[in-house]
This record gives sequence, C-alpha cells and structure tokens, in this order.
Amino acid sequence: QLRTLVDEEHLTIPHYITPLDSTISSQYFPNTSIEKIFNEIMIEEWNYSSPYSIYYQKCKPSFCLFTYEKKTSIIYIITIIISLIGGINVILRLFSPFIIKIIFKFIHILKRKHSPQISTIQQENHQNVGICNRIRNRMIRLIDKFLMINLFDSESDNIETMRLERISTKFYLLIFSI
Repeated sequence: QLRTLVDEEHLTIPHYITPLDSTISSQYFPNTSIEKIFNEIMIEEWNYSSPYSIYYQKCKPSFCLFTYEKKTSIIYIITIIISLIGGINVILRLFSPFIIKIIFKFIHILKRKHSPQISTIQQENHQNVGICNRIRNRMIRLIDKFLMINLFDSESDNIETMRLERISTKFYLLIFSI
C-alpha cells in the first residue's frame, strides 16, 4: 500500500489535476487512485513487440551469444552420481579380469627372468591363548575371508582361474573404493 508521509491536514491538493498533455490518451481515469497507478508500476501499456530485425540491420553484429543459466536440482545431482557409479561399476566388472590377467602375465615373465627359484612360506599354528591371540586369530580369519572373496566367480575348478578371479575382485574393490 502507498503510505503518505505528509499529514493530510497540512497539505491542500486540488480535487482535479489536469494532465500535462491532454492529447495523449491514458488508461487511467482522472479519479484513479494513486495506489492503483503505483501497483501497475505507472506503466500505461506494455510493448510486446520486439523489432529484432531493425536492431540487426542497424547494429550489424558479427556474431550473437546466448547464455542460459539453469539451476541444478538435488534430484539431478543424485541421478548423475548414481549414473556415474553405475557406469564405473559396469566398466570395472568388464575390464578387471582382463587387466589382472595382463598384469600377472607381465609379472610371470619378469619372475622367470630374475629369479628361477620360488621360495615357500610356512604358516604357524595359532593357539587361542589370551585375548591378544583371539583378536589375532579373528583378524587372520577376516583376512582369509577377504582373500577368498570372489565377485567374478565363473564356477570353474581351475585353480589359476579362481586365483585370477579373486585378484580381479580385489582390484575391482580397490578401484571402486577410490
């Protein structure tokens, strides 16, 4: 609402104000309230026609540039993140076994060249004596389960295939966690 800062008792306004130019028509009648005129931003009429052709004829720009700013919604961001994770998941599942095979063939070639003998590692039996040994035994079981995990199980009985599948799983989990 339009609020007046002048006290009405001290201000005398003629009852009828004549327009400055009476030849120009107005959408506002002489008795239209000032509040209504201000609510319509004192605009007589909106000009909806845009003469772009005249602008281009006079200015003759060499090129035009249009920018559009779009707010991204949280749903769009979540969809993109899920899509990226799904895409990475598919790519890693497809290529992890092949990458591991190539790496192990390369390591096998290097081992043959540098050391012809392979040393064996003996494992100790762990006894359940005290809480430290229990914790150590549980950690060893957890590590053994992690070493045996196989997401690329082909149900093959070939030991080399199973070993490569387990290594592919670890490579997949490592790359996917990054």
